[in-house]
Amino acid sequence: MIDVREAVQIAQSYLLQLFPGEAEDVRLEEVELSRGDSGSEWQVTLSFFRRNEVSIPAGSLGQILGATAKRHFKTFTINANDKQVRAMRIRAV
Repeated sequence: MIDVREAVQIAQSYLLQLFPGEAEDVRLEEVELSRGDSGSEWQVTLSFFRRNEVSIPAGSLGQILGATAKRHFKTFTINANDKQVRAMRIRAV
C-alpha cells in the first residue's frame, strides 16, 4: 500500500499530464485515506492557477488588491494498492 507522500506525487503528476503547460503554483490542500468500493483509496485535493486565465471581475476587491486569476481545486481518488487514479473531481470551495 502506498503512503501519503506517494499518493500526493501521483496526483501532482496526473494533474500536470492533464494540464500540460497550464497548471501553475500547484498546492496541496487536503489528503484523506478512506475505504472505497475497491479497497483503500487516497483522496488528494490539489489547487492551482491556469496560465493566462483571468477571471477577477472588474472593480472587485480582488482586482483592486492585484489578484489576476482564479484558483482551481481538483480532488483525485487514487487506489492505495495499485496506485491507479480512479477519478478526478472538481472540488467546490
